[in-house]
Amino acid sequence: SNNLIVNTDDLLDRQGADMALVPQIETIEFYAGDTHVRVIEMLDLNDNPVDVSGKSFDCEIRSRLNDEATPTDTLIATFDWAFVTDGTDGKIELTLRAEESIALRGFRRAYWDLEMTTGTTVQTLFRGNINIVRDVSE
Repeated sequence: SNNLIVNTDDLLDRQGADMALVPQIETIEFYAGDTHVRVIEMLDLNDNPVDVSGKSFDCEIRSRLNDEATPTDTLIATFDWAFVTDGTDGKIELTLRAEESIALRGFRRAYWDLEMTTGTTVQTLFRGNINIVRDVSE
C-alpha cells in the first residue's frame, strides 16, 4: 500500500510538560521518472482522525542526511501536498511528479522526511531512506 499511518499518540514522547515528536522510520522504493503518490493519515490513540486542517507540510528528498558533519546537501526533489478532503479527516496526499522524480535517476539511494508545521512549531513525522530503481522507458 502507498498509505502511511501516523498514530500521533504513539509518536509522542512525554517528558514532563514537554512533548517531542519522534519520527517514524519508513524506507520507500520507487522508480525514478515515475509519479509517486502517498496518502498520510493522522490518527489518535483510538484510531480517530486528527484534524490537520490548520497545518502545513514539507516533504523533501535529499542526496544525504543534513547534519553538522555535512552542513550542505543536495535537494533532489520536493513532494507536493494537498488535503485529501479538507484536512478534518486527518489525511494528506503527497505527490512526487514525474518531472521531479526524474532527478533521482542519478542516485541509487537518497533520504526523505516529512515535516508538519503548526504555527511556528515544526515536527518531523517520517524520515527514512529511498531506494531508487531506474526506469527502462524514458
